[in-house]
Amino acid sequence: MKKDDKCSFCGRNRRDVNLLVSGVDAFICDMCAEQANLIVNEELKKKGEFTLNKGKLQKPAEMKKFLDQYVIGQDEAKKYLSVAVYNHYKRLMQVSNNNDDDVEIEKSNILLVGRTGTGKTLVSGAVIKLFLRTGNAKRILFLVDRLELEDQAYKNFVEYLENDYRTVIYKQNRDDWKKAEIVVSTVQSLSAQDKYKKLFSPTDFDLLI
Repeated sequence: MKKDDKCSFCGRNRRDVNLLVSGVDAFICDMCAEQANLIVNEELKKKGEFTLNKGKLQKPAEMKKFLDQYVIGQDEAKKYLSVAVYNHYKRLMQVSNNNDDDVEIEKSNILLVGRTGTGKTLVSGAVIKLFLRTGNAKRILFLVDRLELEDQAYKNFVEYLENDYRTVIYKQNRDDWKKAEIVVSTVQSLSAQDKYKKLFSPTDFDLLI
């Protein structure tokens, strides 16, 4: 480095800054580096912000009523699922608004267990339709643990959601999956060598089932 080296961003000379970092063909001073870091963090924060259509977030009873239109029976499952989904979105609102309420909503995880044909995929399809229709989700990732379930889920969603929304299997649509509202894949194909970290960003999906 030479004494007359200067920051490529602000033009300050080496003697006018605390630190001057050299790159391949440029330099950046500590002050510009700090400012750049603030800008990057702010832009990443904007991209990662969760925007919820609060006016269309149904209460659990309203969600249950919506699910009743598509799923016959399974009342207990629909009640628990409605409350869990509602609390999940309320928690996201609480975090995004930096809410300092004394009552903190804990993260909700729901495990649907049942034999084939008991309505697990159908219930999931109804939840997906609810949040796509209200605008509280724009794209959803649906994961299964076996290849045969991947094709089954795809066919079911195409039938349940008709022509309202596009469903794709990720491995068959690697180039244009972003054009679909529902992306179906296996857990194994995305978790191998943390492949999902390279394929997707946190803002690619609004809901993971």
